Amino acid sequence: MNGDDDMTLRDLEVFSAVCDTNSITAAAEQLHISQPSASQVIADIEKEYGVRLFERFSKKLYITETGRLLQDYARHILFSFHDMEDRLRGSGIMHTIHVGASVTIGTCLLSIITQNFNRIQPDIRIEAVVDNTSIIENQILKNDLDLGLVEGNVHHPKIVTTPFMDDELVLVCGKSHPFYGRKVIGKKELANLDFIIREEGSGTRELFVSVMNANGISWAANWVCNNAEGIKNAVAAGIGVTVISRMLVGKETAAGELYILKIDGIEFKRKFNIIYHCNKYLTDPIRQLIDSCIL
Repeated sequence: MNGDDDMTLRDLEVFSAVCDTNSITAAAEQLHISQPSASQVIADIEKEYGVRLFERFSKKLYITETGRLLQDYARHILFSFHDMEDRLRGSGIMHTIHVGASVTIGTCLLSIITQNFNRIQPDIRIEAVVDNTSIIENQILKNDLDLGLVEGNVHHPKIVTTPFMDDELVLVCGKSHPFYGRKVIGKKELANLDFIIREEGSGTRELFVSVMNANGISWAANWVCNNAEGIKNAVAAGIGVTVISRMLVGKETAAGELYILKIDGIEFKRKFNIIYHCNKYLTDPIRQLIDSCIL
């Protein structure tokens, strides 16, 4: 901190680096400053505001709730400052929007959304990451992404959520499965199936588990897989059944490789959501991208 005891951008950079590396020594190396200088920045902030940013046990740092509060503000202050500099240097034009999409949206919709947006904003590049909902949510909180497009529920109170499309999960089996060709199965029959499901943190898995639990149905996971193609291939090979977005199995069901089973009294319905941090500055291009998704 400077002589007037005002917190500076450099102080926030040091603090953020300590948070990211979980080490004052590593943060100092990253910022090319001495370890005592980095330690002094943390100590000065704590002294000035009468707070504890980190607890220190066995030579390890553990961020406190107050530290997490400052971390959240620091990330967005630093991002806004660097974004301002980039836009001023680039004549106010934003050249890249960083978008994260969960697997179903990344597979079925993201390319269409990008293509449509590029027609109205050809000078702006979309850089995309496809992963599960939990990881996209975390990247939004860290300011690594401008927007997220996810199918799962978002749990952090500082993330703004806007629904933009309906989706339905369906139960599917392969040709060799004894249920192939049946029009309806009962709830109780689900308990005897081998399910191929998505990994923890997936929005698809979260909805599946929630609906099954709400209906008091026990189930067994035969396989856990983090991508839709792997799941569809396993189901087609007769290894088990899955609950998956209807969007993802259109070609396979049309070809007869997979078969959609209706479950008596059970539906798996959800919303696709646009998400961003509540402190995020939404530039005109970002707003245009949001609008193009909703429309």
